[in-house]
Amino acid sequence: MAESFESRLRNELNVCRDEKLYRETRLFDSRLINLSANDYLQLRNNQDVLAAASKIAKKYGTGSGASPLLSGYLPCHEDLVNKLLSWKNKKFGMLFNTGFMANQALLKYLPGRNDLILVDKLIHHSMSQSLNRGSSK
Repeated sequence: MAESFESRLRNELNVCRDEKLYRETRLFDSRLINLSANDYLQLRNNQDVLAAASKIAKKYGTGSGASPLLSGYLPCHEDLVNKLLSWKNKKFGMLFNTGFMANQALLKYLPGRNDLILVDKLIHHSMSQSLNRGSSK
């Protein structure tokens, strides 16, 4: 008789546990600084950031509704870019919604066909993934 779907999944999970590959979510201890997250500076809990985000969300909503190239580039994005450029004393800049997406875009398209990029085994997945899809060596 064929193994049931549920039974097969249980067996596969047990194999993952046995091989120490099983992962599960855990609540983070808020007394610690979380260096495994994308919020190294803990800005998501900063009162000034929360107040500014609330003000912008009331005006523009909680999302852009579309990609920036279609209709999702809002005045608040332009304001943020200009403030960042002024702060860093730069002429040009671009916003990405995550560091993962920045790595994906930049490392896939900036290196040329004859560029050699050396990385170690600890490189972030977003970087290795984009380099494997690009044209560099």
